[in-house]
Amino acid sequence: MTNEEFRAAFPDHFARYRAGEDEARVPGAEDPAEVRTRMLEVLGEVAAAVSSGQTGVLVGHGASLRTGLLAFFGVPVENREMLAGMANCAWTVLHQHPRHGWQIVDYNAQTLTEPIDLADDPSYH
Repeated sequence: MTNEEFRAAFPDHFARYRAGEDEARVPGAEDPAEVRTRMLEVLGEVAAAVSSGQTGVLVGHGASLRTGLLAFFGVPVENREMLAGMANCAWTVLHQHPRHGWQIVDYNAQTLTEPIDLADDPSYH
């Protein structure tokens, strides 16, 4: 369902959801707090399972991925608009820096760029 279809079918829910109300629940759907909790758990499990030098891939809906990403980095739900929504078939790249921890290397990417060689980055060591 597009945003326009969602707004037309559930105008009250749409307005409460956009206002960031935790109890904004579309009938039959998770509320935003449940999505945040679920996605934080999933991202934590994936991050823990990926060893140094490995790549992990997590596929999902853009809204839940953005929600989980913000939760993973401890961003309060009130600040969720700091990241734009993810486009269809876009991706985000996270990297675990040896000194600084997890970092967002690329967000909402839709084209391939040259691979980032972090070994040549002086701040990496």
